[in-house]
Amino acid sequence: MIGITSESVIDIASERAIDIASESVIDMPRNTHTVWWFSKTDNPKADITRVLVPYSERMKTLLKDPRKFYRPKERPSGHEIAEAFGNANEGAIPSNLLQIANTESNSHYLRFCKELGREGHPARFPAELPRFFIEFLTDPGDLVADIFSGSNTTGYVAEQLGRKWISVEIDRGYAALSAVRFMENWDLQAVHRAMTAIDNGTTLNFHPAKRQAPKPESEPAAPPLPAYQEPLFLK
Repeated sequence: MIGITSESVIDIASERAIDIASESVIDMPRNTHTVWWFSKTDNPKADITRVLVPYSERMKTLLKDPRKFYRPKERPSGHEIAEAFGNANEGAIPSNLLQIANTESNSHYLRFCKELGREGHPARFPAELPRFFIEFLTDPGDLVADIFSGSNTTGYVAEQLGRKWISVEIDRGYAALSAVRFMENWDLQAVHRAMTAIDNGTTLNFHPAKRQAPKPESEPAAPPLPAYQEPLFLK
């Protein structure tokens, strides 16, 4: 996944081991992925206060009586611990190791893929990963782009957070199927109708507050609603 804002680029690098003797590439099991944050400027737009995490129990104890646990002074590392360290803010600065559970196997995306008899995108990152960087690096109304969007997790999260978004996916099947991410509360028949319409090249617009399924042909069409992303899906 690569996410792009007006000032920053986020890249999740996949890691592989190279067997020199056999000149082959071996996929290694790993528990972490490296995330690169690139910026066009030395001072990109970023607000760490939007992604603060709850204080640990140890920190909560320290904040009750800071003087009992530390004295403001310069540490051997050269880092100065000031009295402000004992101030209770809205939370703690997150670690550079993001611990995010992958619960995608329970998502409505995969459930609808199964019901539709279609194969979901095989490389899906949990929604909390793009959510962290979108909240950290953008304001509501900013544009977020994912140029390798896959199942469009980034676009789905961006819209939840009130950002504009653009997704690009080379595989038309995966791009079309990503529409089910925006049909979370639809019944299965409505999803079938919408996917059939998209497969036939129809452009669908979705209302931002209440995603509306297309009506059966026998029902009169409702007047078009304003779309947050217009159009959301193209041929």
